[in-house]
Amino acid sequence: SLAADPAAGNVFLQCPSSHTRRVADYCARASFAVACSPLGVTQPPFSGTSVDKCVTLWCAEPALFALLAISDPVLSAVVQRVLLVPERAVTLDEALAGLVAELRRAKAGTVRCIAHPRSLADRLCASVEGAGVQLEPKRGRHQFVAALAWANSGFAYGLSRAVDSQPHEPATFRAAAATCRAYYKLREAISLEFKLPPAPAGAGALADGVAGVAAGEAHASPAPLVLHALRALDLGAAPGGWSSCLLEHGAESVVAIDPAEMAPEVLAHPRLEHLKMRTEQAVLQLKARGEMFDIVVCDMNLPPQDCAAMVESVADILVPGGHVVLTLKRTMRNRDEWNAAVAEVQASLAPVLKDFNLVHLFANTNLERTLLARRRGPREEQRRAPWLLMGAACVAGLAVMGAHAYRR
Repeated sequence: SLAADPAAGNVFLQCPSSHTRRVADYCARASFAVACSPLGVTQPPFSGTSVDKCVTLWCAEPALFALLAISDPVLSAVVQRVLLVPERAVTLDEALAGLVAELRRAKAGTVRCIAHPRSLADRLCASVEGAGVQLEPKRGRHQFVAALAWANSGFAYGLSRAVDSQPHEPATFRAAAATCRAYYKLREAISLEFKLPPAPAGAGALADGVAGVAAGEAHASPAPLVLHALRALDLGAAPGGWSSCLLEHGAESVVAIDPAEMAPEVLAHPRLEHLKMRTEQAVLQLKARGEMFDIVVCDMNLPPQDCAAMVESVADILVPGGHVVLTLKRTMRNRDEWNAAVAEVQASLAPVLKDFNLVHLFANTNLERTLLARRRGPREEQRRAPWLLMGAACVAGLAVMGAHAYRR
C-alpha cells in the first residue's frame, strides 16, 4: 500500500464531468476557512458524456473543508458527494484491506459506504460486512463513512466520522433570502468581484474537528457584508432574487426597477425601493432626483444588445469605478451570432465601462454568460472614447462578418 501523499489529494469532489473544470477553478479562487489546492481530475476507466468524475484536492483540514464545501451554495449545486480519501493503494484488494484495518482500529459499529465509480460499491460493502461491521445507509444512523474511489493509477480510500462527509440535502442549502434561482448567479458574481472573505473562524472551533456539529448547521452564518455602504440599482428586478442578494450582502439601499410585482418578503425590506415602471421612465426619475449608484445589476430576459442598452442608459448615474453585473442570455441558435452579439455588447459598452470579465457561473445555464465590468472615470472616458468607438465598430463588424462567412 502506498503512503498517503498530499500531492495525490485527500479530498475528492464528485460532480458531472462537464463541471469539473469550473469546480476546480472555484475551489482555487474561493476563500475557505482552510487551505485547499485543486490537483486534477480522476478519469474513470470507462467513457461517456454523462460520466461523473472527481476533482481531487489537497486540504490542510479535510474534514473541516468537507463541511464547508457541502454548505457552500455554489458547490452544493453541482457537487454530488464529498469523499475523504487520504490513503492510496495500487490494487483494489489492497485498498479494501486497508479500509478493513481502519474499521477495526476505530471499532466502528455502523458504517455508510460511498464509492466512485458506483461499480466499486458491491466490493466495498462486502468487505465492510465481512469485517463484522453493520451497514447503515440512512443519514444520522451511522457512525462512520467508508469511502473508496478510483484514482487513475490506483485507488484512494479513507474512513471518516459520519458528520464529516454527509452528502448534501438540496433543501438544506437554499439561502433564506433566495427568492428565485437567479439569486445564486449574483451571489457567485459578488464573490468574484468583491473577493468574499473566509468563512467565519468559529467553524474551526468545533470539538473533534467537525464531529460535534449537526450536518446543516454550517450554512447558518450570514452572508459577508461586502456591499456595506454601497447603493445598488437592480434593473428588471422582479420577483426580487437579485435585490434580496444585494440586501443580504449589506447594500445600504437598493432601487429595484420593474413594472412587475416584487415578492412580498423583498418588497417589505426597509432598504428597498421599488419603482414599478419601465427602465426608461425610472432612469429619468432617478436623474431628476440626483441619485448616484455604486453597483448596477441586470438579469433581464432580453437579447444581449437590449440589456447592454439598458446598462448604457444608466451609466451617467453610476459612480466612477462602480460595478456592473450583467447577464447575457443567448436568444439566437447560431453560435457565431451569439459570439457576435457578445462582442457587440462589450464594444458598445467600452466607452463607459472597463475591466470586462466574461464568466460562466455555476448558476448560469448553458445559454447564459455573466459580464462583470467597472465604470470609467470622466477623464478616462473623454480620453479614450474616440478610439474606443472606432475599435468597437471594428470588433462588432468582424464578429458579424465571421458569422455570415460561417453560414455560407
